[in-house]
Amino acid sequence: MDVRRRVGQNLRRLRQESGRSQEDFAFECGIHRTYISGLERGIRNPTVLVLEKIAQALDIPAAVLLEEPHEVVRPFRSVMSRASAMPSWSAAIMFKVGDQRTLSRSTGARPAVPPPIG
Repeated sequence: MDVRRRVGQNLRRLRQESGRSQEDFAFECGIHRTYISGLERGIRNPTVLVLEKIAQALDIPAAVLLEEPHEVVRPFRSVMSRASAMPSWSAAIMFKVGDQRTLSRSTGARPAVPPPIG
């Protein structure tokens, strides 16, 4: 797993466990809220100094942010296998929102076709 994603997952988990919002946590760290959001999504590359600020706010060693997350991440295949146990219309809505062709095959409903111009 990419180290940025790993830091982000750990940060989000630890922040939520502490019961703080991104905004409150960012204020406490002295970091902008959108930067915290970017870290949690794994799109920001924090410096060692930023990791230290975050670790101090969480009252943990900075190394904890770099550890492999303890949560089990389900592979996409397991989500799809659960979807196959659902009625076909709910699986179509769950995974094909907005795709009228798939929805019409699953529900039997016809997609709305605009009248010809002219």
